[in-house]
Amino acid sequence: MTNGWVTGYLIGAAVVVVVAAVVLVIIALARSIAREAEEATRLIERTRDHTEALWRLSETQQLLAGILFALRGSSRADAKAQEGEGKAKLAISERRA
Repeated sequence: MTNGWVTGYLIGAAVVVVVAAVVLVIIALARSIAREAEEATRLIERTRDHTEALWRLSETQQLLAGILFALRGSSRADAKAQEGEGKAKLAISERRA
């Protein structure tokens, strides 16, 4: 073998070592990114769980508005019924008199 071949093999081996090192660094970074992504996902889910009640607040407000509307309507109906009963009693008492 000549010096050219030995030099070529050494350069080739050095290139392979450098490429292997770069691949190992990329794999390590990918694993780190995956861990960070899992942590971010966990924190997002935790945040969603803590704020879910806020998103349901509009549903609660709508339900309460409906209940309030129904109560106001029934109280008005009760008032009208009582008013009608009062008029009927007055009319009956006037007839008797």
